[in-house]
Amino acid sequence: MVLKVADRIKENTSSTGVGGLSLTGAPAGFQRFSVILASGDTTYYSLEENDKFEVGIGTYGSDNLERTTVLSSSNSGSK
Repeated sequence: MVLKVADRIKENTSSTGVGGLSLTGAPAGFQRFSVILASGDTTYYSLEENDKFEVGIGTYGSDNLERTTVLSSSNSGSK
């Protein structure tokens, strides 16, 4: 597992709940996670929806990001 970080990486998701994120593409001006990550690589991530947020380390795999370690969140540090 390699931890990789890059600029201008952002993807949309319609996933809900506490499971992994199905990545559905980058908005204009950004790149997809697959540009820099190979399956099994880890990266920092940040999720937000209105006043809810989560920051953590995730594991990438085939247009999916597993939320491996939550570092902070609006849900008392939980997913």
